[in-house]
Amino acid sequence: MRFVAPTLLVACVAGRIVIGCSTNSAVPTDGAVDGSVVVDAPVGSDGPTVDSAPIDLDAPVPHPGDDAGVGYLRVAHVNQGLSAVDFCIGEGGFSTATPALAAFATTGITNAQASRYVAASTRATALRLVAPGSTNCNTGIGTDVTLKVSDSSYTTVVAFGASTTDLTLSVMTDLPPSSAFQDGATDPLVRVVHAAVGLGALNFGTGGMLDGNFSADYPNLTFGKTAQPPKTDALGYRRVGYWTVMSASAPGATTDTARWAGIEWGEPAVGTLFLINDPPSDAQVPKVRALFCKRDSQSPQSGVANPTCTLLTRDL
Repeated sequence: MRFVAPTLLVACVAGRIVIGCSTNSAVPTDGAVDGSVVVDAPVGSDGPTVDSAPIDLDAPVPHPGDDAGVGYLRVAHVNQGLSAVDFCIGEGGFSTATPALAAFATTGITNAQASRYVAASTRATALRLVAPGSTNCNTGIGTDVTLKVSDSSYTTVVAFGASTTDLTLSVMTDLPPSSAFQDGATDPLVRVVHAAVGLGALNFGTGGMLDGNFSADYPNLTFGKTAQPPKTDALGYRRVGYWTVMSASAPGATTDTARWAGIEWGEPAVGTLFLINDPPSDAQVPKVRALFCKRDSQSPQSGVANPTCTLLTRDL
């Protein structure tokens, strides 16, 4: 077991990707991929952006006349054909709801981004995607998804698909901070979700066919799903080595579909890794990219996008 003390430097050494470091500079940096993509900034087509004032979205939001508890909820956008979105959380309807991200940005979150966790009352019953810049929640994008928010819970709503017409929203319960490392272990806790449109089942795990040591730690992943016990816990998480080679391949295949060498997650780390499509313009044989979104619930926040979402560098 390795122990890494907190550091104020972003480390990127040959063959390794460091995820989760931070600095106190004007532009937050939780790490970088190949020294070029700042982790502590939204990953999207417009490049990194930074908001001027830090906003703590994890603090419970006052709810006038409501004695309900508070849970935390975010949206992960992995629909490759859907434009930017905001979202609304309704309590029995959306007539009094307001777009959750409108107060912080009008651009919403785009493909390969996740929002911050925002506070939601335990009276919440549904979530609806809306266009960025919306002033109300009357007009939704796609079909609403039913919610059940528990006190102090953490939830990710994932927007899957290839376009608006096949948009699917799926609710996934996240591991709460209180239980992530209660057993004293500090190895990273990673959940893997298959979000690559058009690809069949995938095995994902440590090592690789190329190395002759592949272990299908997250076996038989199908689109829109995560792994299940006995390989993982009930929510799809399992511990991985602090520094790992990981790969994806079709069940029964003898070659890797994609491989990531020298991922250094940082300790302790908890997050969801989304296997997503390569850009449509990529002329290579179809592969997958890995988007890793760490839980951002315990730090001061700025802007609307999760600063800990980053595309891992693929070497195959």
